Amino acid sequence: MARASACPIIRAKSRWISPRSRLAGPALASLSDDPLTADAARLLEIGRWITGPNGALVTEVLSVKESRGTRIAVCDAGFNNHLAAAGMMGAVFRKNYPFAVLRCARGGDEVEHQIAGPLCTSIDTMARKLMLPPLSRGDVLAVLLSGAYGLTASPTRFISHPEPGEYLIDAGGGLTDISESRLNASGSLMADLTEARA
Repeated sequence: MARASACPIIRAKSRWISPRSRLAGPALASLSDDPLTADAARLLEIGRWITGPNGALVTEVLSVKESRGTRIAVCDAGFNNHLAAAGMMGAVFRKNYPFAVLRCARGGDEVEHQIAGPLCTSIDTMARKLMLPPLSRGDVLAVLLSGAYGLTASPTRFISHPEPGEYLIDAGGGLTDISESRLNASGSLMADLTEARA
């Protein structure tokens, strides 16, 4: 069973970047020692490696239901916002992205959940067998490691659902709207989270 993290999403940067940089340095240096690659030009696309750990998709629980013994939390974000988290980016083995609980009204002992999106298809599933406190309408989750291949690799506007807003949290904790589309929703969830940070 996967467990959700209760840690703040802002701490993700140092937790994920440092171990990766210690791995990459020696591997890149060894290319210079190999006669086959010593004179080769090196171009690296390290976008996901750097940005992936530094983003999160924040989603609000719209409803919770039981179906055939499975507790399903239906959220306002789905594969139209994060195709990779729904396992649709060529993954051979489906694995849950890490989740963090940002707001949970009821609390209590963790129970198994399936996290689903709002779309009218059973494939709109963000996580299965995820252990979380009992979720209810209005609770807020974050899908971590979502800084790359999230929104930009997803079928936004699917069935006319609004695109989510995109926000940057700077080192000082400031929040800046960096949304690219004028079609982005300006829902109350982000306003609530902004007020809570103030």
